[in-house]
Order: sequence, then structure tokens, then C-alpha cells
Amino acid sequence: MNKYGVAKFLEWSGALGAIMTVRRMLHIPWLPILTYHRVANIDAATNPFGDVVDATPEQFEKQVAFLGEHFEFISVRDLLAYYRGGRLPPNPVMLTFDDGYRECHQEVLPVLLRHGACATFFVPTTYLESRRIFWWDRISLLVDRGTREVLELEYPFTMRLPLVEEKRSAVCALIGVVKTYMELDLDRFLDHVAEALGVDLARDEERKLADELLMTWDQVRALEKWGMQVESHTRTHRVMNTLSPQQVCEELVGSRVDLEVQLGRRICALAYPVGYPVRQLPHVREALRTAGYELAFTNQTGVNHTLLRGDCFDVHRIAMNRQYDDMYFRAMLAVPYLAPSRVMPRPYFKQRPTPVPVVATPRPAEPRSRATDARPTATPTLNM
Repeated sequence: MNKYGVAKFLEWSGALGAIMTVRRMLHIPWLPILTYHRVANIDAATNPFGDVVDATPEQFEKQVAFLGEHFEFISVRDLLAYYRGGRLPPNPVMLTFDDGYRECHQEVLPVLLRHGACATFFVPTTYLESRRIFWWDRISLLVDRGTREVLELEYPFTMRLPLVEEKRSAVCALIGVVKTYMELDLDRFLDHVAEALGVDLARDEERKLADELLMTWDQVRALEKWGMQVESHTRTHRVMNTLSPQQVCEELVGSRVDLEVQLGRRICALAYPVGYPVRQLPHVREALRTAGYELAFTNQTGVNHTLLRGDCFDVHRIAMNRQYDDMYFRAMLAVPYLAPSRVMPRPYFKQRPTPVPVVATPRPAEPRSRATDARPTATPTLNM
């Protein structure tokens, strides 16, 4: 029986309610931290920017109401105090939002305030400052506007991607390259994709799109004014595992400085872009310490056990998804092991050890917490 089947059985048998009662009475030492990106009423099937929507406003309202009834919300400050030797409240839960989409201010903040909840927002500073759309949104937009039947690329290696009725697969493949290719020149790659597709995105249009999609610094500061917390998501949302040591330092130090200038306080936490763990990357861990970070969050990595303090640079999170119905959401919170998890992809090497074939298709990016073991769906989303 898969995880969704187990959740359905627990709901049918009435066990979910009993489990939540036991959790309240026994204070089971689990800390679920939920990751959202966007809360909106848009669909990736009809909108090129719909891939990272994790809940509709209606879903999110229900989810926060459920959490407020059964859990106690905590912040990065509370979690940092715990890692320094303090205690967490019974049945803690934490809400986090990655990327800094405009809905964080327009949709999410009012819901949080209505329910007395708090959340932490991780933002990549360069995009907010320069008013550029995120690289994955740019890829989605370029492919959506492209009219070619086949996309042929030479950088970073030769690949040929069919586009007729397969645009979403092409988007996943291109995003997969950015997520996994070592030391990719991102600007060169994006320009190459645009040229190969014959699509021109004018700077004025991009700025207008960014204003529609992303928060402004004033909105970021407003989150803090209302009791929320804003922390780092690097500068350019590059995957730590694919960068050189110098690039890692620039991303970590630069984003912390950017945020401290804008917010006027010390920044102590980071969410890794895409959420891959860095436990096997000592240069990243050393760079985190040198840059002054005390906490760093992965994603789609499960629940945290609070009896023993774990790795402060590998704080686990559960990735949310709009395909999770109310029953599955409740089950994941009652028994966090029912949340989907993922396997790390292998990186592409900067220098390939064997000749590249004339036609090569990179491995597609994995769906964000999408369900081989949750309810199947024809429209995967992308983990950012």
C-alpha cells in the first residue's frame, strides 16, 4: 500500500483523529516544517508561471486553520533558540515560504494574521533588487512562447528537445540542466535557449512581469512589520551543489548583506535553493559558518526529530503541493512519515568524460513532492 493509501485508510478508520489526540497528550517529539512557494488560483496547464503553486487561497486557509487548532506555530528565532539549548513548545509546527512571490504579501499574510500564525519567508535578493523574473519562470515563458517544433541547443552540451505537445517535458529538461550542471553559465544558457527558440523577452516587459510576480522590498519589510521573519535564499537561486567554492561564498555573503541592508537586522538562516542537502559538501558548510549563518533548511527531506538536536545546516522540511487534498494534508501532519521524500539527482559534470552524442536529452527535473505515493496527477510541478 502506498503512502496515499495508508493515509486514506487512517481517515476511513477514524485513526487520524485519535493520532492527533495522542500527539497533543504525549507531546511526540516531531517538528514538521512545511515549505510553500506560491498560493494562487492559477494552473500550470494554462499559465507558464503556474508550476510552483503549492495551494489555492482556499486550501491554504483550511490548512492554516487546521494547524492552528492542533499545533503551535514557531519561528526561526524559536528554532534557533532550540539549537542553542532551549526548548520547543509541545506540538510545534513551522511555516516557510521560498522565493518571494507577490502572493506572500497579498494572499498569505492576511491568512496568517487571521489565524494568529507566523511564517518565515526566504527570498533570493538579486531578483527583488533587479526586477528580473526567476530563471525557471523565464524558461517556462520562453518555451511557452516558442513556435519551433524542436529545440536544438549546443550549450552546455548538445541536446534536441521536441516541443510539439511536449513543451512541459522540455521545460522540465531545461530546468534539470540548471539544477544539476556544474558551474553552468546561467545567463549564457538562458540567452542560448531564447535564441534557439526565436523568442525575445524585452527588458521593459520583463520588469513589468517581475512587478506582477515578485514582492517589492517595501512588501518584504511589511512582512517583518506584521511579525513575520525574512531570511536568505541566496542571491540568484543557484543550487549550492553545482557552484564553485567562490560562487558559494558570493551567494551566501551577498544575500546576507543585501537583506541586512534592507531590513536593518542580522540574518541568521538560509533555505537552500531547490532544497538539496549539503551534508557531503564540506566547503558549503564551511562557507555557511564563515558567512554567519546558524541555520540552513533543506526541502522534501521529511520531519525533524526533537529529542536529539540534529544538524543545524540540515533542517528538514516537507514540500507542499496543491494536489494534496484535505485528508492527505491532515495525515501528513498526524504521521509525518507519510510525506513524500526524494532522492538526490546525480550532477552533470562540467567536462563530460565521453563524447556527447548528436542528440542527447538531459534527465528531466523531478516533480516537487509529486506522488508516486500520493494521488497521481497529469500535471507535475517543479521543486524550487
